[in-house]
Amino acid sequence: MLAYGLEEEWPARQHHVVLFITHCFELGLSPNTVATYIAGINYFHKLNNWGKLSDMFVVAKCLRAVTG
Repeated sequence: MLAYGLEEEWPARQHHVVLFITHCFELGLSPNTVATYIAGINYFHKLNNWGKLSDMFVVAKCLRAVTG
């Protein structure tokens, strides 16, 4: 995310996750790859008791649009 001028920040902000999903989609990554990447970020969130990314409405909708 540094390429976009975004600092590394935890827990991940909703709009940063959406930008990441969009970036992966624009790179042409497969839906399974995008879902795996988000699962990894989600796991890190759970380990630190920051909540699930899927609880973020916009993230859930964006991920569903990309992965089907």
